[in-house]
Amino acid sequence: MFSKFNFKQALKMALVGAGISLCLTPAAQAGQLMRSIYGVNNPFNYPHIVAYGDDACPRNTYMLRYAETRNYYVWICATEGGTLYYTAQGKNLNRGGITLRIRSYSDERYVAANGNTRYVVTPSRLVVTQGSRTILSERVLQWEEGTGLQG
Repeated sequence: MFSKFNFKQALKMALVGAGISLCLTPAAQAGQLMRSIYGVNNPFNYPHIVAYGDDACPRNTYMLRYAETRNYYVWICATEGGTLYYTAQGKNLNRGGITLRIRSYSDERYVAANGNTRYVVTPSRLVVTQGSRTILSERVLQWEEGTGLQG
């Protein structure tokens, strides 16, 4: 009788442990992914949690604008001194991400460049060109004001 009870109890504990580990694995993977992409320990299950925080922006900057297209998340970040940065991350993590200093802006049009590749984001479109060739043009699905400088 005693050995049956221990066997059943052990089986129950094993099943509970397996169930818990299955639930925690996606969160642990998300946390590891966030650390590798952004260098922060802030796992997310939905991109807007990151978008509304300063975690996507480079260190010592704050989020000024956030844009989302079909395939990318884009953040416009600023320093207290007014230097602007363009940060983009592909939704498919194999596409990688990039952070560049913004070369020019007017109204709601931000332009960053990396060699002959230009990144232009507005409230309506994200356009990437190489020389005179457009390599990406996606409609902006969401355009949000940033959190501003937190004092």
